[in-house]
Amino acid sequence: MKKAALSAATFVCLVTSAFACWQAGWPRVTLATRSVNLRVTYNDKAQSGNDKVQSGRTFQLHKAITLYPTQTPPEPYYEKKVLKSAITDSQGLASFGEVAPGIYWITGGAGPVALTVILPTKGDTKRIWVSEFADGCISAVAEMAD
Repeated sequence: MKKAALSAATFVCLVTSAFACWQAGWPRVTLATRSVNLRVTYNDKAQSGNDKVQSGRTFQLHKAITLYPTQTPPEPYYEKKVLKSAITDSQGLASFGEVAPGIYWITGGAGPVALTVILPTKGDTKRIWVSEFADGCISAVAEMAD
């Protein structure tokens, strides 16, 4: 009986830890592009499909010092100098324009997003979809642009 209870408790802890955003670290995206574009949404519910566009939000692009910052002690993981800024429009879209290949951090949202820009090999146009959640979590993925 004790063994079953211990196993169940361990399983619950592991599942909770796997989905806790404080353990997920910062979102990282690799984007094959010449122009860095964003789509920003906010989801106030646990289920997907409740994404609301975020207009009038300002984001900054910084040159990265590292893509893998340590938590303690806090270290700078991007240069303070803002390379480019972008403001989301009424559809939640923003563009930093042309960006050279390299590693960057995007700030200004619920949390920073690590970005690696590489040269595109195909004509596919991609952008970063930044999704912020009511619980403070954030996700970022590359998606096809419309």
